[in-house]
Amino acid sequence: MLCVASDITALSQDGRSLRQTRDQALRAAHTDDLTGISNRAHMLQQAGALIAQGQPLVLVLLDLDHFKGINDRFGHPAGDEVLRDFARQLQASTRRDDGCGRIGGEEFMMLLPGTDLPQARAVVQRLLEHVRAARPLAEAPAQGNTTSAGLALHRAGECTGALYRRADQALYRAKQAGRDRLVCDGAPA
Repeated sequence: MLCVASDITALSQDGRSLRQTRDQALRAAHTDDLTGISNRAHMLQQAGALIAQGQPLVLVLLDLDHFKGINDRFGHPAGDEVLRDFARQLQASTRRDDGCGRIGGEEFMMLLPGTDLPQARAVVQRLLEHVRAARPLAEAPAQGNTTSAGLALHRAGECTGALYRRADQALYRAKQAGRDRLVCDGAPA
């Protein structure tokens, strides 16, 4: 009887290294570098997947009020810290199955699957209260922030783009009504 053996340890290590590199690349493609939460592309991909599953979904757009003033007054590093702090608060406000991400500049998104309008309102109102109370800048402990939010409940047969537009219109109405508030699609500011 002849027995031939080959050491495949190197192949196993190469495969593990390849998987780790793939996972790192995927994480980088889905993550906002500054805040460490999902980026715009990943959030829209998640929204599309949730809509395809047919479960109830609330999409919330949030914008830090007067953010340019923070950068102008305290500098961009301070602005970055405010964004990171907001991202932490956003994550703390979400459940395991919810999604949150930075979709550009000082604008963020929440995806609340399996949530009705009253539940979603409560989640967002709590977040707005936490943001008002936060003082993320050690060098400016009196400096607070506020957030405007627009919320839309997915309608049967509606695509991601239409849901996003309705939440964006609600966000715009929140800003027009004085900021530091939540406006739900179809409701008065």
